[in-house]
Amino acid sequence: MADDEADYLLKSPRTTNASRVRLVNAVYGAVDQDSASLSVNEEGPLLKYRADLVPGTKSFPTARARLCLVAVFFCYQVCGSSNGPLTSQYFYDRFYPDFFNDTGNVSSLTKSSRSKCDRNSSNPLVQQEALLQKHVSKFMMILSYSGVGPMVVATILLGSMSDVIGRRPLIILSCLSSFFKQIIYDVIMKFDLDLTYCFVGNVVDGMSGSFCTLMLAGFAFTADLTPPEKTRTNAIAIVEFFLQISYLAGQLTVGFLIQNLGYFYASLWPSAFVFMALCISVFFLPETVTHRGKGSIRRCVNPLKYVKNIFAFYVSAGTLKERALFCIAVMVLFLNWTAGMAHTSLLTIYQLGPPFCWLPEQIGMYGAVGTAIKAVTGLFAVHVLQKFLSDPIVIAIGLLSYSSSLVFEGLAQNDVMLYVGKCVSLT
Repeated sequence: MADDEADYLLKSPRTTNASRVRLVNAVYGAVDQDSASLSVNEEGPLLKYRADLVPGTKSFPTARARLCLVAVFFCYQVCGSSNGPLTSQYFYDRFYPDFFNDTGNVSSLTKSSRSKCDRNSSNPLVQQEALLQKHVSKFMMILSYSGVGPMVVATILLGSMSDVIGRRPLIILSCLSSFFKQIIYDVIMKFDLDLTYCFVGNVVDGMSGSFCTLMLAGFAFTADLTPPEKTRTNAIAIVEFFLQISYLAGQLTVGFLIQNLGYFYASLWPSAFVFMALCISVFFLPETVTHRGKGSIRRCVNPLKYVKNIFAFYVSAGTLKERALFCIAVMVLFLNWTAGMAHTSLLTIYQLGPPFCWLPEQIGMYGAVGTAIKAVTGLFAVHVLQKFLSDPIVIAIGLLSYSSSLVFEGLAQNDVMLYVGKCVSLT
């Protein structure tokens, strides 16, 4: 049975027939073939076929499901986009006294310590600033790595079983773990506790797969509700659009909150949004993967079997050329996401010191403007380029523009050059 299911998952729905009945019975429980259609094609939403296979399945408006999913994504992304600049600036100000013998509290440092910005690179204070930035960057790198290991394992295990256990549990788990991490950060910022407690929050969040599991479940949720090709692509594009809007809102707001209210009250902003995401996913978000009974779920969930299916897709399925193309695509996506994840935190630290010495409001405004520019120019550029060029060439142009933007930002010596660097990027 395991081999039949693996073969089914690795073949196109248009060409697989032999093991279809056995696969459905194994995953969703035995059903009456006379009352349920077992034909699978790509002419309609994926949800239609799962619902047809389960007698007594409760229906729900797809508009409600999509709205709830967008709301969850929006709230979660506001939390994530706010948390990056918030923690970067907080860590910077927590380590500031260690390098400059400043006895002021963290809240006063955010408003006064960067009022004087010396741009002379030979000044010992500027050199000390460089050491501070290096120390903060190293700490944040170690903090990020603490959650990467558990996140990779959790994403593989949970993601591979999402077609059986459902999308909703993964979304709830991701929101719950992120809320737990935010609570830990809130307490640390309120009482200026030891920063090593941050590792607890990151590890726990990583054990749920963090945002990777949320994105995986969210896009699978979208695919369940929409037919393929242009409709499904447009639905996913709409989710991406709201992610950009939420990112803009988080970046813009958190800077003003830090500047005017301090770190603790600013930290309540992302905590409130991830809590809203958790409430929406628990009380309003429906499940698009249905099952006949709990007993059938327990019998068929075998983590090793589903993990094997994931790796087999890149190792033994299809032709050598197809596997190579998928492996290259995954590697490109991995490298691009790695650069993007590290970029925000490092850029924030870079902007805090000479030659910019920006305040939180300026950092928040820059992040918001950059997101808006990227959203508008990216959509327009992709739409135009796809009319004349193939997708791989469009991707290469996007990556080249992103790399050029990073180089431009690294060489910037004033505010104008930083903003121009944002305009260079198309992604």
